[in-house]
Amino acid sequence: YDRNIIKDFLNSRVDNVNWGTGYNSLTLKHTYNSALLKTELESSPLEEVRLEMKACKSGGEVFDFLSGELSTTGVFLTTGSKVVEEYLRTSLITELNSVLIGKIEVTTRSLELQSLKLKETPSEMLIREEYDKFVQFYGTHYLRKVVLGGHLYIVLKFFCETKEEKNALGDRLLRHTGTFSSVKDMTDNLKTVKEPIAMEINVFSMGSKDPPPKPNIEGIIAFAEEFVKGVKATAERIEYVEFHSSFHIQNSGFGLRNFVLPVQEKIDKLAITSAEYQNIGCRLSSIIELLNSDEFSYISTEGAEMLKDLKNKAYREQGDLQKDFQVYESAKELDEMLERYNRRPFNIDSSTTQLLADQKHYDSSLKFYLQSKGTKGMYISIDDGGYPKLTETSPIELSFMPHGTAMKNSLISYNDQFVLITSNTRPNYYLCMGKNNWYVFWGHKNQIHTPMCSWFLKPASNTSRSKRHVEFSDSILISNRYWPDYVIGTCDNDMWLLTAERNTAEVLPRHQWTVKKPPL
Repeated sequence: YDRNIIKDFLNSRVDNVNWGTGYNSLTLKHTYNSALLKTELESSPLEEVRLEMKACKSGGEVFDFLSGELSTTGVFLTTGSKVVEEYLRTSLITELNSVLIGKIEVTTRSLELQSLKLKETPSEMLIREEYDKFVQFYGTHYLRKVVLGGHLYIVLKFFCETKEEKNALGDRLLRHTGTFSSVKDMTDNLKTVKEPIAMEINVFSMGSKDPPPKPNIEGIIAFAEEFVKGVKATAERIEYVEFHSSFHIQNSGFGLRNFVLPVQEKIDKLAITSAEYQNIGCRLSSIIELLNSDEFSYISTEGAEMLKDLKNKAYREQGDLQKDFQVYESAKELDEMLERYNRRPFNIDSSTTQLLADQKHYDSSLKFYLQSKGTKGMYISIDDGGYPKLTETSPIELSFMPHGTAMKNSLISYNDQFVLITSNTRPNYYLCMGKNNWYVFWGHKNQIHTPMCSWFLKPASNTSRSKRHVEFSDSILISNRYWPDYVIGTCDNDMWLLTAERNTAEVLPRHQWTVKKPPL
């Protein structure tokens, strides 16, 4: 980024601007004092309309797109709207959310200070090399430029049920993204967003005299078409302001630059560390929010408590960092803070990743449920006359037994490892396919032709095809060794296990299975 300019938003009119007042990038605070003699303002036409739509897969992407260009310290929410700031702070974007954002930004003209010159008192401070005193009173930057205009943000937040659904939705949303040459082109594009997935709409605007409508697509489209005209007619609302570096004021010299930049570099590193804490806190909050979803059903009660502890640790340490920063008095203290907090967010993130991997781990010593991915979400359950049934509430614990190996507690490989499937309720029986039998049945181990009761597993999702081993919460296809073109599926009423063609199973969720972790 450019350390010479700090962009910020001021939700006000141009006649309320305090020109020349300072911002101290070493304390992240406004000084409200001006080191400048009164100068002339130069007004320049700057008519421009920027229209863009972007698909976001994470809260970080949403933040970056809505917040615009961050200040040199990376800590300001530069949105121009308290409502947008509140949305960014409080709206949790989970790992199952996708977001489509439409942004209209209008600029009409700019005002900028000219012929800059220091007042006598700040000038004498610099001559005496009292840089710390200068920065304390007048800041490192001063308010030099104001850009007038307005903006409109349209935020469509989608609630998916699985990562597969989110990935598929993300591909479709990409068709609606890009820049546009006119408001009509953008709103015509918005009209084509028709998804059979739960959606929440938020609208934020600044610069027009009319408030945004209630969040529905039709009303938003009508409002957007009049928004640009309204901003141009109002013309005195501030889109953003620029604080320029005091290094470039006449007679400020190089001493001030040499004093500020080394300290600024340390503060930038601390700001990045604070942002890292925020990101891992948001990641953990997202996972915790989804603990009851299929996506994270493998996390045990103990694992959930550990995740909450990690989240609290991330936010607590971020708070400690911010408190330490508020009271620092020397560059040496900044060095101590950098050493104290170095890699701590990374360590929390690594612990989270390892915890999830441990919770998701499956090997042949562990039991599991098999849940159909069909609309009813039925489990392999009790059997009737040797044929397993499916129920919603009475799953039985199953096991994958590696076939042809004596290894215990072994990982189960996808594609090239054969397994037998047995259960706690019928430990001497295996799930089998039979000739001229379209149903899957339990066969006694002493009465079966083993290849007909052996299976190999494949990931059901294209996005998981590179996975090597089975884990809890995986979606799988279960193909027969003897008849590899057939898999374990379910019949039309979801009540019985059916022999289904593999090609059909790849597109029909009811012939796909989720490996569920039983509760402890």
